[in-house]
Order: sequence, then structure tokens, then C-alpha cells
Amino acid sequence: MPNNCYFNMVVSGNPENLRKFLELFIYEEDIGGDKKEYFARTFLESWKNIGEFMEDKKEEIENGVIDINGWCAWSCHSCWIEGYPKGKECITLIEACKKFKVSVVVESEEGGMQFEEEIECDEEGNLKEDCYDFVDWKCKKCGEKSGFPRAYEKESLEDETCYNCDSEGFWEDIREMEIKDLKDMRVIVSEEEWVKCSEELKLELIALSRMTGEDIQNNLTDEENKLYDKLAYDLDGGLK
Repeated sequence: MPNNCYFNMVVSGNPENLRKFLELFIYEEDIGGDKKEYFARTFLESWKNIGEFMEDKKEEIENGVIDINGWCAWSCHSCWIEGYPKGKECITLIEACKKFKVSVVVESEEGGMQFEEEIECDEEGNLKEDCYDFVDWKCKKCGEKSGFPRAYEKESLEDETCYNCDSEGFWEDIREMEIKDLKDMRVIVSEEEWVKCSEELKLELIALSRMTGEDIQNNLTDEENKLYDKLAYDLDGGLK
């Protein structure tokens, strides 16, 4: 059984083309039916049919921009980019944008495998997509880790419950903990000890400073900066 991937899609285009584009979604009454063309496994079940949806979104359609919330199976990528299942009735996002001259911006979240997607496609079919893992937060009471979307701040987690101990709202950002640990490490070592640090540890500290804008970077020598550039290159630029 697939996990649900929840998405928000903003679609822009002229009203006539937007109405045609909206026919590609699966509404409540479409489930188990025989649509001629549609986005694979992409559901707007909050509306019985396209007529109800267009009535609800009438003003948005006339203004040329629609905000859509729905879900698809597994991931937006597998449903819209791959077009799975690859039957002739399943249209891809690129094909749809070119066919109906619309542009879309999408953000999605899949809580089971803990990832989120960002997808953009213009009316010429130019596609941009990224996928990110959720960020780990740590329960302050039991120490268990849980993943949440990158945009979540501590205030956003006040109602989130730890699945391990059922505590609510007791979360600590592991990113902040790791940054603090590394900053403390850089502060407490002497210059002699810093020279003895492994190249891997120096690379972590230098990369940290460049990502966070902390003062660590300002204390680096020319040689240490060269070290970063060399090691980052050796690691295929993964930390650049």
C-alpha cells in the first residue's frame, strides 16, 4: 500500500486552459472510473467532481491563478515526472504544461519516508525539481529523533507528539546542537591542537563556518582555506 504524498500546487494560465488542466486530476467520483487522460494516482478527493471544484475555485480560475491541495501515491515525481503507470492515459507534468500552456509551482511532503519535493514547470515544459530529506529533531524527554519538513520552526512543533514517549512539544533542533558542538570544539582547542586536527575535522569546521556565517571562518589561515578547497574538491564538491 503506497504512502500518501501531500502537495500544494499553484497553477497559472488563462481561464480556458486552466479548466482543461483541472480535468487531469482524479476527483471522488472518478475513483475506479475510466478517465481518458489524467495524472497518475493524483487525487483531489475533497471535491466530488470537477464541476464542484471549479465552482469552488471560480474566482481563482477567472483571475488566472489556482491554489490546489491534494495527494498522490508515493511521490509527485513518480506520478507526474515518470508518469507511472506508463499507460497512454497517464500524462506527465511536462506534457500537460506544454499542452495547456500553464505553469506550476509545487511543494510536497511525504511523512512516511520523510522527504519533501519542490517542483516547477513552465508552459514550455522547462522542469526544475529538488527533493530533500526531513530535518531531524530530538525529543528532549526521551532522546528519540523524528523528522519534520525543513520549514518547521520550534513554534511549529508545539503540537507535535513524540511517537516514542508521547510527549508533546518537547523538541530540540539537532542542527543547532551539532553547530554548537562544533563551535565549542573550535573554541576550546588551542592553536597547537588545531594544527593536529584531522583534515576531515577541519573540513567539517570550515564547511560549517561557510554555511552558517559564523566567526570560525574569519580565524582561518590561508593554508586552512586551501585545505577546504582541496578536500571539498576531492569529495566531489559535496560541501560547497
